[in-house]
Amino acid sequence: MYDTEKVAKPMIPFIVYGVLKGYIKRPTLFMVGTLFSYPKFMKKFKHRYPLDFLKTAAFMAHLYKRLQCKLDKNIAYEVTRATFLTSAAAVMQANFRFVEAERNFDNLVKYQQKTQAEGMTKNNKMVITELTDKKYCFKVTKCMFFEFFSEIEMSELTTIMCSVDNLIFNTYLPNRIVFKREVGATIADGASHCKFDIILK
Repeated sequence: MYDTEKVAKPMIPFIVYGVLKGYIKRPTLFMVGTLFSYPKFMKKFKHRYPLDFLKTAAFMAHLYKRLQCKLDKNIAYEVTRATFLTSAAAVMQANFRFVEAERNFDNLVKYQQKTQAEGMTKNNKMVITELTDKKYCFKVTKCMFFEFFSEIEMSELTTIMCSVDNLIFNTYLPNRIVFKREVGATIADGASHCKFDIILK
């Protein structure tokens, strides 16, 4: 059996490269340039944001910025979305132990709370509003992604991270566990908090 306490570490640069290869010319050169210049970009923020957070958020912003130099801004955004949703799927499935542990409602709650407490979003503020054997609701009142992306004038990237919620919760147990969120119910949309309703059918 796999050790559920040991989180898998997907090779994100290879995943990113694999997606970019489908959309840009000379992806190897582009990827090398991105990885080489990224530490300098990240350095500007390392005293104000946790390093594990910056490894995702700052890299995402830096990649987006570089893509805008090669592609139309809207296309650059969509390529960034494709890249990070694919990468996030691998990371979040590791965090939620898709391979290592039985997938059931109790484990979903357990690993969501563990990820919140120990992962890159640990500096967000989360409040559980309802927890039963079939319903898990919580809200996030402070989103570090929104704060960081707003600071660097790339707030549109926040919605990509919001999409990760749909990705992970709706694929955990398809057709048995449903994640739903009303339109406009995120900080990125101007709401006071992000609302999460996870329901076991």
